[in-house]
Amino acid sequence: MDATTIFRRLEDEDFDDLAPHEGFASEKEFGDALVSNPSILINDLWLVGREIQTDAGRIDLLGVDPEGTLIVFELKLGKLSRGAVSQAIEYTAFLYDLELEDLISLITNSSGRKGISSISDFANQYERRIGQSLPEENIVIQTVLVSEEIDEPSARSIDWLYQSGIPIGHLVLRASRSGGDVVFDVLENWAPPVRRWWYPPAGAKRLELIDWIIAEAAKTEASNLHAEVLDAVAAAFPSGRWEPRRDPGSLGLNWQIRGQTGKLIDSITIRITNYRPSQVWVMLFDEALQYAPRKLRDAVSELATAPGDRLGKPHGIAFFLSSEDWQKHGPSLRDALAYAGAKHAKAVG
Repeated sequence: MDATTIFRRLEDEDFDDLAPHEGFASEKEFGDALVSNPSILINDLWLVGREIQTDAGRIDLLGVDPEGTLIVFELKLGKLSRGAVSQAIEYTAFLYDLELEDLISLITNSSGRKGISSISDFANQYERRIGQSLPEENIVIQTVLVSEEIDEPSARSIDWLYQSGIPIGHLVLRASRSGGDVVFDVLENWAPPVRRWWYPPAGAKRLELIDWIIAEAAKTEASNLHAEVLDAVAAAFPSGRWEPRRDPGSLGLNWQIRGQTGKLIDSITIRITNYRPSQVWVMLFDEALQYAPRKLRDAVSELATAPGDRLGKPHGIAFFLSSEDWQKHGPSLRDALAYAGAKHAKAVG
């Protein structure tokens, strides 16, 4: 009977109790096992290249996840070092700087070898697999480091980069053998971060961008919550209008409230971010707060504020809102917004 490859996803406490593992004799053997079983890395991963030679060095593995993100995998036997982190970032930066035609050519020419299927038309296969066209610009590229162990400095570096908005992650894999089979143990809580990056259609006008943002938000976990928050803000301050906020890391709309002369006098920003796609981020600026400071602050004080955005910050209050928060505290927040809107309307005449 042929040997098979098995993989188990473990929690941190289970991983610490694993017996000593046999590991692989070489990085090639390590790569062979992953190419034969790409879902060990990411479920439904499409591998498009292996040992791709570039001006920045050799990319161990290149894949596309189910969301269409291009992922650079850097493989290391044993313990990951800080040098490997910077090396992997260099590869990703090199790909990011390529024109789309050159990127497609690199993938096409590197396919059909070392266990990777031949790709004759990457753009067409991408569209069939992902269900959307390959972006003409700003394709999302993520870095994932894969090793059997990780040291503390490397873990801190990766965590800091991730928290700073760099799409990077680390996956701990340990292999052992059981009756001829290869068993991969995967540390689940070090799995590559899943992020969605949004790039609006090229040349889209204001109203088209607003429609696009709302449509994209409707595809996220916060779909209903986002729609209800938009309605609550617009109903409270009917003299405003939506303006799009351009940021690939979030879907942003800004409700701009104007006076009788049309002059902008206030705004409220609402976003869905790529690192908290199930929540809605709200920013109430001081101009909105001044009309109902106690009511709004009392309503918001029940919510978990965003890290670093504390109540009473000079430019306003920012907070993340979950569906549970909205269900529990939404009515009081709606009432506070409506009260502020009524006082605002009276003040501006």
